[in-house]
Amino acid sequence: ARAEALADATRAKEVASWYLHPERKVQSGLQARCYFDRASAVPQESRDYADARAEALADATRAKEVASWYLHPERKVQSGLQARCYFDRASAVPQESR
Repeated sequence: ARAEALADATRAKEVASWYLHPERKVQSGLQARCYFDRASAVPQESRDYADARAEALADATRAKEVASWYLHPERKVQSGLQARCYFDRASAVPQESR
């Protein structure tokens, strides 16, 4: 009975060490290759993850652009809008001041 109790205690101590030291490698008699971790495995990425990553990168690019507006106010505004001033155009009716 005492030998069984000591064997149980030794086994419990071993199991507890697995949780206390997760950085240690697993000691196993099984020799198997992991299909996903092998050097020749093609990196896989889920579509949802790829979409989320692309969206996050687009948001970061846009935030970087907006931040540059505040960091460099001396730069000209890049606008795709083409507008004419109603009052300064050549065909404007001359206005007299009162």
